Amino acid sequence: MKKLLLMIMLVAGINMLANAQTKMHKTPEQKAQHLTKMLNKKLVLTADQSVKVKAILFKRATQMDSLKANQSTTDRKMNRMTRKQIMMDADKEVNGVLTATQQKTYAEVKAAMKEKMKARKGAKTPAAAPAVQG
Repeated sequence: MKKLLLMIMLVAGINMLANAQTKMHKTPEQKAQHLTKMLNKKLVLTADQSVKVKAILFKRATQMDSLKANQSTTDRKMNRMTRKQIMMDADKEVNGVLTATQQKTYAEVKAAMKEKMKARKGAKTPAAAPAVQG
């Protein structure tokens, strides 16, 4: 009985590891579609705004994917600066499409997403060792 249970656990563990490594990555089109849909819910975009925002987000996702593909050839600092610049440019373009009230809501949405990312990033890193005072 113990051997059977051990074998089942082993097979289940191997299956989980195999599935974890085959994570599907979204295409730039899927990323842009998802973000546009989310922004459309939060900002109540018009049809014209939605089309423009999707084009901007598609361009951003394409640039980010090409940056990830070339990541091994460039240094990390330059890569981070380029990523920030792409994000800032896309934000400026999106803000240009939005009305004043939508811009305010968009800023709030971005701040909330940033906090969520910080919380997720903080959960991944191990807690720092407490400083010894003496």
